[in-house]
Amino acid sequence: MIAGALRGLSVRVPQASETSHLLHDLECTWPVGSITAIVGASGAGKTTLLRTTLGLLSEREFAVAGEVWITGSPAGNLLAQSPAERRRWRRERIGLLPHVQEQPLDPFRRVEEFLRRTGCARAELPSALDTVGLEHPTAILRAYPHELSGGEKQRVLWVAALASHQPLLLLDEPTTGLEAPLRQKLLRQLRLWVDSKERAAVMVTHDLVLARQCDQILVMAQGRFLDPNAAASRVSAWSSIGLPHEEGRDS
Repeated sequence: MIAGALRGLSVRVPQASETSHLLHDLECTWPVGSITAIVGASGAGKTTLLRTTLGLLSEREFAVAGEVWITGSPAGNLLAQSPAERRRWRRERIGLLPHVQEQPLDPFRRVEEFLRRTGCARAELPSALDTVGLEHPTAILRAYPHELSGGEKQRVLWVAALASHQPLLLLDEPTTGLEAPLRQKLLRQLRLWVDSKERAAVMVTHDLVLARQCDQILVMAQGRFLDPNAAASRVSAWSSIGLPHEEGRDS
């Protein structure tokens, strides 16, 4: 059983040359109960992939072909839906843990109000904060975003993501800047979420240690997924020297 799949997914800038392709004929499946890591240098197309999977690319600026297949009732191609229907699918079928630098927290709402609006029950909030390594839950819940550190904001987003009910969760660099023991703790929580709720998670990451612990690794380069042999070779090389910073386009 699958939670989602990409079928021949391509993205290009209209009225431009072949070199304007951002994604090239991507194919993959995300089985229920699995965590998929997507790795690649900055510019490989990872952010474009996430935005396309969420149905967020403007049709006036990009030409998108192929399918983003999402399970549900009924299952179907997100890209074939109307804008209103895409918004409904994002509420019901696809969760997102955004990059903390996108400032997704409402600056005018306390953390408790933000988390309750995402579906967290008030009685469960202290224990939920503890699972992501946040101490002093009362103070955290009463705080506004500007009163938190970057790492604290990131972990608040983790709490919201792990409370989500959607069958597919996308995570954009969810452990950047966090210490190694905490990264491992969060991955264990994600595994529990996937296993207990029969969901799937797709995580864009530069952390090869975490990626190697996922059920599958997809390596992106120049808007393509590398074949398994090339991907294994690339990951092995990167494990020694680290991911390169730039490839030449979007991240």
